[in-house]
Amino acid sequence: MIFQIGAAIIGMYGENYKAKAAEIESKQRAKQMQIDRKINEASAMQQQNERFNQYVEARATNDAQFSFQLGGGESTSVDAFQKAQREIVDEDMRVSQRQQMFDSSSRTVAALIERDRGRNAIVAGRINTVTRLFQLGAQLEETAAKAATGGA
Repeated sequence: MIFQIGAAIIGMYGENYKAKAAEIESKQRAKQMQIDRKINEASAMQQQNERFNQYVEARATNDAQFSFQLGGGESTSVDAFQKAQREIVDEDMRVSQRQQMFDSSSRTVAALIERDRGRNAIVAGRINTVTRLFQLGAQLEETAAKAATGGA
């Protein structure tokens, strides 16, 4: 009977320890997901800036080339070309920002799910502990009943 009690106590301690370890691991993964999200946001911003700088550089090159071809004069075709380029870069930036928002949102949700896994591990550990406690009580009651009837 002492061994049953000792085994049950050790089992309960092990379940609690295992559940706490799972919770800590889930919290660490969730934190890493948040860090990854921030890094990806910074990377997306950097890519947007690079694309915009490429646009500005290409526009300056095109303006210089048009100016040379037109002999320093302006043209409505140059204005139309520049307007079209602005629209393209604006749409490119909108698409990039939208994608960044989706990525950020999905990483946030993944981190929240991971935190829930940790909380669920704690709950499952506590349920297992209570179950072991009831099993121990049932075993003790059975042992006491056998002892009272003469061990039959």
